[in-house]
Amino acid sequence: MSSIFDIDIVRRKDALVLVVSGEIDLATAPELELALTRAEASDAPQLWIDIERVMFMDATGLGVLVRHATLDENVERLRITPGPPQVQRLFELSGLRSYLPLHTLS
Repeated sequence: MSSIFDIDIVRRKDALVLVVSGEIDLATAPELELALTRAEASDAPQLWIDIERVMFMDATGLGVLVRHATLDENVERLRITPGPPQVQRLFELSGLRSYLPLHTLS
């Protein structure tokens, strides 16, 4: 199973931004999980997951986002961009939209 996937890590002021592009699915979710775990160990006051360039996300990717967004140490620290319409639709259909810290990256 081959997926198009990439994560660029960018420092912006007081934030560490994981810019995710491609497809987040069963094959690529472990890579996102690892990148998030490493980012959480950083001293950055804010962590952002920028998913504006994500073309597809399945329940596995959604699970990674929810798991990290609901960790006690991330409640005030982690932000996720809403992503494109197809990803926003997954958030809505799953009923998890209100549990994710969705914000526009400025």
